[in-house]
Amino acid sequence: MLMFPKIHLKPEVETYLRSVFKNKELLTSLGSEVCDVKFEALLRRLSHPPAFSSVRVNTSLVSVDHVKKLLTEEIRKECKGCPVEDIRILEHPKIPDVILIPNIGPRENLQRHSFEVIVGAQCGNAVLRGAHVFIPGIVSAPKLMKAGDIVSVYSDVHGECKRGAKEYKGVKVFVGNGIAELSRKEIFSSNGTLSQGNRSIHRGDRSSRSRRSKPPHRDNRSSLVWAVEAPATWSSRSRDSELAPRC
Repeated sequence: MLMFPKIHLKPEVETYLRSVFKNKELLTSLGSEVCDVKFEALLRRLSHPPAFSSVRVNTSLVSVDHVKKLLTEEIRKECKGCPVEDIRILEHPKIPDVILIPNIGPRENLQRHSFEVIVGAQCGNAVLRGAHVFIPGIVSAPKLMKAGDIVSVYSDVHGECKRGAKEYKGVKVFVGNGIAELSRKEIFSSNGTLSQGNRSIHRGDRSSRSRRSKPPHRDNRSSLVWAVEAPATWSSRSRDSELAPRC
């Protein structure tokens, strides 16, 4: 189900991608109008997070089955109060050392709260993949916001919100809810006492969820697994096979 507006690209980038998409073969087969409809549908889908998160297993140190068990245990430990029984960790059907973790969502009926926090587009994308919000990602927060308040998080998709604003009326996309760990004053403090790595909004319980997210798990076994996008792994494998010596 499509929940977000189409991906926002620079006009020249969108024009170039459209020209590549509408190649001679597709134009001959479908015609220009149908090609345009399909391209617009693609742009809308590209603004949504993927259905799966993927990790690659270091099979020289551990088996895929063992990592699946470790991840299942960790997700159940981290995801208290979430329906983890529906989360099935899968093996990629074509890439034997890649594991797929189904993402949660879409959540269509999340409550919108009166306190609105605006984050940059990159931060908003990360929230949809299950991330917390950190200080550098926040561009606007309500004047009266304090630690412990439940807030709704919106992404400034066009990058037009001024940092430090108390509210924003421009184009924004709702990405989820969270609990503020810092007040507005602490977030925008200029005295240098806050680390730029401080987490300022977390999503810990049922009242603080993003519209789509991956099941929470810590990437603390970097020698055994590491996060990777499946297409990147497929590309590297294809490249390796092209470079392999032929007899």
